[in-house]
Amino acid sequence: MAAHIHAENMKLYAQDAAETDKPWERWECCNVYREGWLELCTPPDWTAANYRRKPRTHTVNWFEVPGPMWEMPNYGTKVFIAYPIDYRFFMAACFYGEEIDRMWLKRGLVHATKEAAIANAKAMIGVAP
Repeated sequence: MAAHIHAENMKLYAQDAAETDKPWERWECCNVYREGWLELCTPPDWTAANYRRKPRTHTVNWFEVPGPMWEMPNYGTKVFIAYPIDYRFFMAACFYGEEIDRMWLKRGLVHATKEAAIANAKAMIGVAP
């Protein structure tokens, strides 16, 4: 027997429901009739094409920007480091768990996307992302 198409997300949603009485506020959905992700304002009915937790954000110098990676990526994963002293505002790297990698991760500089790293680096110097 095959699992429900949204079974994994249902587990994550249940975790959120154990922490808050409005877990849908942490979720978005996307269906075939609209482009982009929409915030949920009621509990999901699990009929949309896709569901996901809202991307985590944080505030840097009063700018809300994408949150960094806090869990150690898999060995060799390509990551992007918020790097405000570079003209591109980021540095691409492969994460190998070395001391420098762990330091960047601990300081909240490691991001899964180039765009997130750039937004964070710009916010660090007070430039709107």
